[in-house]
Amino acid sequence: DYRGGWLKTPPLPQTGLTEEVSEWQDSKDHSDSDLQCPQHDEQAVSTAIKIVKGEKPDKLIFIGDVIDFKSVARFLDKDWDEARTTAAQEIFETNALLDRFDAATPKKCKTVFLEGNHERRLLTFFVN
Repeated sequence: DYRGGWLKTPPLPQTGLTEEVSEWQDSKDHSDSDLQCPQHDEQAVSTAIKIVKGEKPDKLIFIGDVIDFKSVARFLDKDWDEARTTAAQEIFETNALLDRFDAATPKKCKTVFLEGNHERRLLTFFVN
């Protein structure tokens, strides 16, 4: 059942799933993706935080690309000023943004992060 960004998890079939997955049954979840901080849309993020605060989810799920990591991308835009933002600055700003989400959620809320291609940029940068 999908209502404006909220997904009510349907009951799980009895298939011997792990206890961790089973505890997600009947939880109220909120998911966001592609924030790409610090290149994020502040108005969209502020709106998402207001929704999270009002709905009080059991789980907050970030579905990849929370951080942009443009500073370590293999392909930079021609107008990108490399000196403008470092990877450390991107991490600092992303942490501050995530603190805002954390402040809007109930204490019992679990946060889940799934890796996206933008998070993968940092690993690729170090490997290459």
